[in-house]
Amino acid sequence: MLCNTQSRPIRIRAADSTILVWDNFLIDPGATRRKALLATYFKPLPAIPWFVADRQPAGLKRVVNHLEAAIGASLYDWNISSPRSTICKFMINCAAAKSLIRAHADPFDLAAVLYLNERPPSEAGTTFFWRESSTANAPYSSIVPHFLPNVDRTTFKPTLAIPNVFNRLVCYDGALIHSATGYFGTTKTSGRLVASFFFNRGTSKILKLK
Repeated sequence: MLCNTQSRPIRIRAADSTILVWDNFLIDPGATRRKALLATYFKPLPAIPWFVADRQPAGLKRVVNHLEAAIGASLYDWNISSPRSTICKFMINCAAAKSLIRAHADPFDLAAVLYLNERPPSEAGTTFFWRESSTANAPYSSIVPHFLPNVDRTTFKPTLAIPNVFNRLVCYDGALIHSATGYFGTTKTSGRLVASFFFNRGTSKILKLK
């Protein structure tokens, strides 16, 4: 994966953090998509069409270096070689995997998603949620635990949906409540294909994930 150094991120304020959105993130996204479709995948849940690549993609370090330069901090805990890890892998979700779409936060400082479908439905991007409560004006980090695997949608309401656009990368604070907006397709070649990234910032924090 070769990053397009001419692309500059759009910065979107979200709660007390910033979402970074790059369009035209890779120089040759078509080649990355072809390689992704040739990868070997496993299914974490055998009955659900959710596919995760066995290996991290070639060129991952170049993506890390590009994001480090944009963020101004060193990134850690992305190079996990376990074949059953979901960290920094290609992922494919088909429409029938919609039961997996749940508002949640991630146990990492930063997360990012790179959309790799050439003509996706726009409503298959990423949705972010805000808490409807009397503490709505408080800093986000003070009302949201760092890791919430599932979030009550009667408390958190969708406030921002970023459309799925080919070769767009969205990078955000892992504590922001979010979910995929939607899935589509019926096979690995027609489903929602992304490269999903997770990082810790400044120092390794991998022990907290055990």
